[in-house]
Amino acid sequence: MPIRLEVPPPTWLRVGCLLAFAAFLVQLFAFDEPRILAQLTTIVWDKLMHAIAFGTLAAMLWFVLGFDAPTLGWLLVTAIGAVDEFHQVFVPGRTADVLDLAADAFGAAIAVFVLQRLARASRRPPCAESSAPSRGATWCPSSSKV
Repeated sequence: MPIRLEVPPPTWLRVGCLLAFAAFLVQLFAFDEPRILAQLTTIVWDKLMHAIAFGTLAAMLWFVLGFDAPTLGWLLVTAIGAVDEFHQVFVPGRTADVLDLAADAFGAAIAVFVLQRLARASRRPPCAESSAPSRGATWCPSSSKV
């Protein structure tokens, strides 16, 4: 059974994602990096962690903005990544890296792409199946009939 997304997302989900998005930004810019993240980067590839974190951020923003603004959401998350990298220039013990920014943008793009595909699939009407098998029958991926 394919995954279906409710489009537009319910209000409770949008509000929850907005609060989580805001908390993520506060953590990113106002507090030191959690120690567990420093330990994880020795185990897991740093760029993968960036892609996952900013993909999650993009997913939260996608739910806040809804189905209608995927490019805006991606641009905002990528801009946040750029500001974060610039911010790291001024934080002792941290370094800015353009490849981190690329990983941020890539993770955000993947998340937005997957959510858009799922939302589009949810909006499509069910496949129309013909009762008489023929060459002109409509093909439906969930059906064995052709």
